[in-house]
Amino acid sequence: MFQTTTAIVLALQKHNDQSSILHAYTRADGRVSYMVYGVHSKKKSLQAALQPLNIVELTSEKVPSRTIETLKEAKITYLTRQNDFERQCVRMFVAELVYRTLKLPMHDERIFDYLIDVVHQIDTTEQLHLLPQEIMTRLSLLLGYGSEPLEEWKGLKSVDVLQSIFR
Repeated sequence: MFQTTTAIVLALQKHNDQSSILHAYTRADGRVSYMVYGVHSKKKSLQAALQPLNIVELTSEKVPSRTIETLKEAKITYLTRQNDFERQCVRMFVAELVYRTLKLPMHDERIFDYLIDVVHQIDTTEQLHLLPQEIMTRLSLLLGYGSEPLEEWKGLKSVDVLQSIFR
């Protein structure tokens, strides 16, 4: 059975000479692993689409008995800005943070929507030096770590690192 879903690319790990394993976060299934064949060949240019924190539309073959789905097609729906070194560093940090913290295949639409907002925020914000702390704090609140309700944090725009508070 083929399934099409929107996903945020977290990591692409080389499996062998012909294939790689793609780790992505989807709205419906949470974190999902895909086997991608031919990503290293010169004929297919999938590797550009599967860069960390790109938003892609994935078509895969879902077999209930397998833990890794087979990727058939990937289309870029939002290509991040690749030419800015500072933004690329923040993007790699966020991708690694999400890859290391969201291990289970549980779906949470709030986390998916927040990650979509983070991808857009990395490309548009001017205060990149404050963004990693803000992302870590808000992600930890979404995951249930923290003493204050998440609704109190919605309108806050910046972080005062010295005072350890949001404004």
